[in-house]
Amino acid sequence: MTSDKIHLNMTTSQTRSASILPNTTRSPLLVLPPETFLQICKSLSPADLLSLSTVCKTFYNDLCHNDSITIQEIWRKSRLDYIPCRELGPLEGMTERDYIKFLMEDKCGFCGVKNRVTRIYWERGVRACLGCFREKTIHEDSLSYIKNINPNMITFLSSSTHKDGNKNWRYWFNQVQSKNNEFQLLSQSERDDWIKRQSFIFAQREQQLALRRQEDDRCREHVLIERRKAINSKLEEMCSLKNPDGSQKYTRFILDMCPSLERCYKYERPFNERGWIILKPKLIKEYHEITERLVVSSDDGSSSRDDESSDDESDARMAMFFLAYALNSLVNHS
Repeated sequence: MTSDKIHLNMTTSQTRSASILPNTTRSPLLVLPPETFLQICKSLSPADLLSLSTVCKTFYNDLCHNDSITIQEIWRKSRLDYIPCRELGPLEGMTERDYIKFLMEDKCGFCGVKNRVTRIYWERGVRACLGCFREKTIHEDSLSYIKNINPNMITFLSSSTHKDGNKNWRYWFNQVQSKNNEFQLLSQSERDDWIKRQSFIFAQREQQLALRRQEDDRCREHVLIERRKAINSKLEEMCSLKNPDGSQKYTRFILDMCPSLERCYKYERPFNERGWIILKPKLIKEYHEITERLVVSSDDGSSSRDDESSDDESDARMAMFFLAYALNSLVNHS
């Protein structure tokens, strides 16, 4: 047995012995041998592991032993199995558990607010909300107005933007200050070598950042695909609902016309029950509004059928609506 396993067994056994509860409240997992418990953990998802590690002190000690190779491998395997688009390992100084929390928790690393729209900035190695991003960064054009800052320092720094495709590139101010201070402490004869060294470091860092950004793109695509699948599953359940007379309560054709649904597809985060609780009432409201508009348009179209100025686009939309309605009626009566 390796020293890692010996240390792990001693730690978990001592912790479990110290946390034994009365039989009436003791969890079956607490009386399992450490090896069996960890074997079970190897098949859990990152979300399950994070939840389990917060249940009690025993599970926390079992799953958050940073010096244990066995524990780190459990978290790593879970990440690769359940988040396959995240093949690159943790950032420097991060454990596998820290890295998973960093990837999954929508929490700003500066203000600490959770459930706020955030973005990972690999250039800084942090997840931040838009407000903190703007507060902690500076635009290139503004550097020349800051006293004792050499604007040329950004030559050795990677820029960040809060949104893909946005040309408003900004630099992390603490990184600019750090490079500037380092440069100012050098003698004139040392600066040439420093510039060459920084250029080499910058090129290497940019290569790593390119890999991270490519991984971001793959993950973003994966999240959008899975999100659409989850939403469509809920829509199928919604379309299976029946009116008292047995007719279909909602049709997919009209649901697809709801603005809220179109917006919801585009959010770059997993879709869950909380998201459905928010989306469903919006869809129902918009569904009835669209249905009423289509019926009114139908009545107006019938009264002015011979009017040469009738709108072709409206006629086409109405034709699609009544076709969907007819098909829906056939399904209900088949």
